[in-house]
Amino acid sequence: MFVRNGQPGPSSAPPPADKVAKVQQQVEDVKSVMQDNMDVMLANMDKAEILEGKAQQLSAQAKTFHKTARDTKRTMCKKNAKMNLLLACICIIIVLAVTIPIVTQVGGGGGGGSHPASPSPSPPPSPSPPPSAGRRSLFEILATMREAAALRSP
Repeated sequence: MFVRNGQPGPSSAPPPADKVAKVQQQVEDVKSVMQDNMDVMLANMDKAEILEGKAQQLSAQAKTFHKTARDTKRTMCKKNAKMNLLLACICIIIVLAVTIPIVTQVGGGGGGGSHPASPSPSPPPSPSPPPSAGRRSLFEILATMREAAALRSP
């Protein structure tokens, strides 16, 4: 090996077969890496397809759930409205049952609504029967209320 002006001569250059083998080895390495990358990409595509199928199933289930929830909400609103109407009717009937007898007692005594100069003495209250088994019926309560109203009216 001889060196001329700091550069190696022709005997120090590697043979061309070594360069070709080295480049071929690099190509094989790149091919191997690319093959691994392709395998990973195909596996990811399979996983993506599976996830897409699951997403479509979840979307269909969500639509079904939304429809069922909306129908259930409507049904419950209707039941709630019916219950409120029933309670309102019961309250109105109770109020009418209490007020009508009182109004007829108070307003039905005179002709034309004029009050006499001297009020007539009211009869003494009749003794109420003892309550049966500790409970009084609605009619007994209403009768007691009528008597009390009659005593208070002039």
